[in-house]
Amino acid sequence: MYEQRGNNGNFVGKIIIFNDGRLPKIKCSCGAWLSTIDGKSVCLKCAMLSSPPDPVNHPPHYTQGGIDTFDFIKAKELTYAEGNVVKYVVRARHKGNQLEDLQKAKWYLDQIIKEAEAENGSK
Repeated sequence: MYEQRGNNGNFVGKIIIFNDGRLPKIKCSCGAWLSTIDGKSVCLKCAMLSSPPDPVNHPPHYTQGGIDTFDFIKAKELTYAEGNVVKYVVRARHKGNQLEDLQKAKWYLDQIIKEAEAENGSK
């Protein structure tokens, strides 16, 4: 068993190397096994990244819970407006101004509803 350290040298957890061909397992300092997401070791229990936060490619407010919001939106093939509803709801509690983000999500949802009403011939 070896210690695993992040890019900044801080202790992340312990790594177990198997001699039978299995991939190494990394244990977080909280005791949970880390998962590898986009090449980064992520503790799904405490959402601790083994490398420093990347505010451009993987902002922490979009990767909470170990899943990137962009990847979710893309996988579900959401429209621009639908994706923005998801984006603003997901980040609302983590970015700073919850009410503003929820109001933005509502604005996009209202646009989607207006379009659906127009398609169905109702108001």
